[in-house]
Amino acid sequence: MERQARLPCPYFLFMSRQDANLRCTIRQDQIVPGFLDGETWLYSGGVAEPAQAPSDFDLKAAQASAATAGDHLFLALQS
Repeated sequence: MERQARLPCPYFLFMSRQDANLRCTIRQDQIVPGFLDGETWLYSGGVAEPAQAPSDFDLKAAQASAATAGDHLFLALQS
């Protein structure tokens, strides 16, 4: 059995309660920002391996966004 590659840094994954296609990832070594509250966002798991990521998750974009903004917002076009 081949071992699945792990991401350089795992992410927390959140989904907007108002729009299920709106997602946000935060690197697990960062503090979760206050806008990701339980009223408007739902924690929907972690992403430590590529197979756990939503199909529309772009690792390079997430890394660049997390480096500058601390989070990565994206639209999941497929459910």
